[in-house]
Order: sequence, then C-alpha cells, then structure tokens
Amino acid sequence: MSDYIDKQTLRYYSIISNIIKQKKELFSEFEIDMIKDMVLSGDYPDIYHQDVLRELFDEVGLLPDEENMYETFIQEINNQFDIKNNHIVEVGGGRFPRLAKRISLKQNLGTITVYDPRLDLEEKSNEKMILKREEFTGKQSIENCNLIIGLMPCQGINPLLDAAVAYNKDFMVWFCEGGPHGDYYDYFEDDYEWFDSTMEHLEYQVKKKNMGTVKMKTLSKFSDYPIVYNER
Repeated sequence: MSDYIDKQTLRYYSIISNIIKQKKELFSEFEIDMIKDMVLSGDYPDIYHQDVLRELFDEVGLLPDEENMYETFIQEINNQFDIKNNHIVEVGGGRFPRLAKRISLKQNLGTITVYDPRLDLEEKSNEKMILKREEFTGKQSIENCNLIIGLMPCQGINPLLDAAVAYNKDFMVWFCEGGPHGDYYDYFEDDYEWFDSTMEHLEYQVKKKNMGTVKMKTLSKFSDYPIVYNER
C-alpha cells in the first residue's frame, strides 16, 4: 500500500470504520482488520466486488451505480422472472440484506424472505421483507415461494439448488467468487472441479424434474463466475 492516502480514501475509511464500530458484534477481529486494510488500499473498483465491503459501502450509500452488483443482479432476475409479484426466497443475504431491501421496494404483490445467520439484529421484518436469522440448509420448506435466489452465497449454493429442484421452483444464483468453502474441499480438489460437478448434477436434475433447461451468463466486469438459472 502506498504511503500516500488521498482524501476520498480517508473519508471512506472514516465512514466505514464508524459503522463497524456501531455494529462491532457482526464482525470478527480478523474481518475488521481486513476491511480496514482493504479500504485504505484504495483498490477500486475491486473493493466494491468483495461481499462484506459491498454490503458496507451500500449500507452507507457509497456504492457507485456503475459498480452496483445488487441492481445488476436484480436486472438479470427481472429479465427472466417477475420480481414484483413473485414470492422470493434469498439465500445468504448478508449482515445487511441490501439485495432483499432493494427487491422489496420494487415488489407489488410479492414478498422476499431472506436467510442468513449473521443478519443484523437491528434489521426488522416488514410486510414485504421477512428476515430469517438462520443458515439455509435446504431442509426449510420453500413450498410457498415461486423463486429462490442467491448473490454469491458460497456454501449456500448447493442447499439452494437442492431445494429448488426438490420443490420444482425457479432459481437464479450468482456463483461465489471463492467457491463453496469449508467441507466441500474434502471432496473436490478445487472450486473449478466443484463447479463442474455441481453443474453436471444440476442439469440432470432440472431435466428430470421438467424444470426447463439450465442457462448461464457471465458478467466479467464483476466476476468470472456465472449467473446460473433455469428457463422453462
């Protein structure tokens, strides 16, 4: 990192440090140090594409429109499915449910239920956005939803896809830039092997359940990992 830090970076550092101080219980000491180091690095726009930094910058209104993965993902969802009137489940909504909030503001008859064990306790459910402070394991019923989604939910990807197939629900998931993490690497050499295996299994299950075909779209500006969805 350069010894010179510009005024904008210092301003961002002050704002982000302040919200971390207010919400310290949401972060580990390692995460706090990492976040501060990344903000001070001034490595933009890549900073905006990191999940925890993306949440924080959007929470305080500093996420630039041209780097806004939330609105980009919403546009992709809306190109294939009806956001306004569908009941949606989001897996891995983050500490601050920024995607769910944005979707809920666009809904008419629909609702969005968001799962994440680290959801900010000060966030409250409302008639459009229902918060579930728990890990989505795939065992929860999604019978009453029409669509299940995830924006880079990492280890939540496989439970999300399993639930979509089990309940014959439409799905769209932006695969995680860091792979599945955790115990999955006991079975796969790396995230590329995991991805290929996941896609092969998904395509077979979608065809078997008459859910249409599996489609992929890559937005390389944000990530080399694709957005994956079914098209009936």
